Amino acid sequence: MAKKMKMNNGGSSSSKSELDKFLAEEPEDDGPKFDILAWWKGNSSRFPVLACLARDVLAIPISTVASESAFSTGGCVLDDFRTSLTPFMVEALVCTQDWLRHTTPTDIAENTEELTKLEQELIVEYKDNKAKATKSSTTTKPT
Repeated sequence: MAKKMKMNNGGSSSSKSELDKFLAEEPEDDGPKFDILAWWKGNSSRFPVLACLARDVLAIPISTVASESAFSTGGCVLDDFRTSLTPFMVEALVCTQDWLRHTTPTDIAENTEELTKLEQELIVEYKDNKAKATKSSTTTKPT
């Protein structure tokens, strides 16, 4: 029975698979004139399964659409059949997603300088207001 199974499987277990044969070959010279489709067509009799697989994979068209426009939310985001969210909630979610994607990087040095400047302005304003309040309270006190 074992002999019959070996014969039906194409010989002994030491026979190489189509993939093993392909990988054992020396690489082709893949210069700028190399045509991969022509190579697989010419070698389809030696590697029929791999040639079929290569034909299927290489037949996938290259997208000419920029990835940014492919994933853009500028078009129809949701329709009535896909969601029960209110228009307000959809707008809030799309805006939040946009804000999270396009946040500007924080420059700590720049922000520290700006905060120091604002702090100084507030201190000056506080002192001016305190001085005005003290002046007005001394002028309105009866003597």
